[in-house]
Amino acid sequence: PPLPTVHGQVDLPFPDNVDEILVLDPFGDIVLCYRREVPEALTKTTSPNFVTCEEVDLYLKDHPGAEMVPRDVVTVNFFLLPADIYVVRYVGGTVDDWTVLYRAEDELALCFLDLYLTDPEPGGPGIFPVRDPFGRTPKIAAVAYEVDFQARSAFWEYFIVPAKGEDIVELHVDVKDGQQVEFTKPDYVPIGLGTKAYRTVTKEPLQLVARSDYEFELRGKLRKKKGILTKEMTLLKRLPVAAPGQVSPIDLNGQGVVADGSSPETGPPDTTGLASIFVYL
Repeated sequence: PPLPTVHGQVDLPFPDNVDEILVLDPFGDIVLCYRREVPEALTKTTSPNFVTCEEVDLYLKDHPGAEMVPRDVVTVNFFLLPADIYVVRYVGGTVDDWTVLYRAEDELALCFLDLYLTDPEPGGPGIFPVRDPFGRTPKIAAVAYEVDFQARSAFWEYFIVPAKGEDIVELHVDVKDGQQVEFTKPDYVPIGLGTKAYRTVTKEPLQLVARSDYEFELRGKLRKKKGILTKEMTLLKRLPVAAPGQVSPIDLNGQGVVADGSSPETGPPDTTGLASIFVYL
């Protein structure tokens, strides 16, 4: 399942029975350390939430026997670390480890990958370029990494805006032979500023690709003045296709969608969205 993502600074409560809060990197090394008790004098010059184990040790070296005070909250400063997967560990007590993904604030990433030159856990699974680094004859082998992504899917929602003064009758979308795509019956809906459009949506989500093979033709009859109808005609030879930037999260479960597309009831976000496409005739 997707890991929770944390920002640069995370405030964590310090339980009474916990002595230290540690942050470990993927190799199990401690990269950040915070003790529950800190020197009282040190809290007068530094925010107690940010005081690290190293700062406590340095202060006690010069001030042995200093008065110590507990703190209820610690601010874990991920800003000090590179983007990676980390484990937050509570020393003492019964709080479970917490694995998180820290994405550096200035990096806009589609995904996050860790590439290890050698096995972080000797004898563990995986393919690594550096083989048997502590043996007599370490070897470096070429390794090709291939990352496959599943194309995102979305419902395609068309808003057909007729020319001023025109009315369209029996509007429908014709699909190229062999493409199993169905559309809902068009509804005439307001889209703002006193404008209305015919709205039709695919009944199933369609994949978003860089060069789409979908061919949709818009057809219908125009109602002229005095109510005269034209014969059915092609209104647009090929409708535009959806683009990733037009996709927004939708509520498929009726539970309510939060900012990241997930909900407390349904868990991780669904990869299906709604791609809105406006067509002006």
